[in-house]
Amino acid sequence: MPDPNSYANAVDVKFRLEVDSEAVLDLLPPKLRSAVTSAQPLFQIRDPKILTARPDLSRWFRLSLKASTDLAAFAEELMGLEIVESAEVVPPPAPPP
Repeated sequence: MPDPNSYANAVDVKFRLEVDSEAVLDLLPPKLRSAVTSAQPLFQIRDPKILTARPDLSRWFRLSLKASTDLAAFAEELMGLEIVESAEVVPPPAPPP
């Protein structure tokens, strides 16, 4: 699971095709790649039954970004890529009560 402390500067991305977690950054153009500090699968599923039933879960990644990155603009640029199906800014965690 992604680190909960990184949610404030992150974008969740769903690729159109299954992606190897080692190759995620290679799919991004240099301008976007340079803003990413880490890319991790959003779901870490090891049960083959679940992967067979829901193979699309392996296409979701959380991209943690540099603090200076405009999250909305980054997500919008991701959506302009043919390989990206969905890109959503991760909201910051709610403050404690």
